[in-house]
Amino acid sequence: GVGSARGHGGSAEEGEAIPGHGALRCVAGLGYANGVMAEVAYCLAVEGLAGVSLPDRAVWLRTLASEIARISDHFSRLTAVSASIGLRSAENVSQQGESSATRLLNALTGGVFTGWVRLGGVASCLPEEFEALWGIAQGEIEATLARFDAAGSSNPSCQKRLRGVAVLSSEDCIAWGVTGPSIRAAGTSRDIRRETPYLAYGSIDFD
Repeated sequence: GVGSARGHGGSAEEGEAIPGHGALRCVAGLGYANGVMAEVAYCLAVEGLAGVSLPDRAVWLRTLASEIARISDHFSRLTAVSASIGLRSAENVSQQGESSATRLLNALTGGVFTGWVRLGGVASCLPEEFEALWGIAQGEIEATLARFDAAGSSNPSCQKRLRGVAVLSSEDCIAWGVTGPSIRAAGTSRDIRRETPYLAYGSIDFD
């Protein structure tokens, strides 16, 4: 639990009273799969203040976990949007994509809220079966994206409900600190991972 308060506010309140590594369980509560990214951000901040340098393996493993968590989180957002506009088929498809990514993340980290991200590194290396699991998950996720395009993105009902709603220009996104797919959908190629690299992103060539 997070005390009497609920959600993000309660997690922040409780985390302020817990020193160092113990606060990670509160940080993880900021998300489900994306709790891993919150843990990474917290640890990077503390490690930066303490002048702690990470071993290369930990840097790359944190990057890998963050990207898998990002995929799971994006699918969860697609699920929420699909549900809100009544696209049951698209909702079911995106849930399957989220499940595929989350299973892979759990194989890497041991599960949600396990404290895999630690101050100074991570708790464990890649499991022996990870390469095979990666291949399975990659196939499932690519197939799910194609199915979601048909059931969601290209669905006339989806386009009719969402096109022109809550439009953000690239200037609006920059002014409001919007990042990720939203700012790129607004017509800019801006990506913080590329422009202000952290972890191993400075060594990765990606679009």
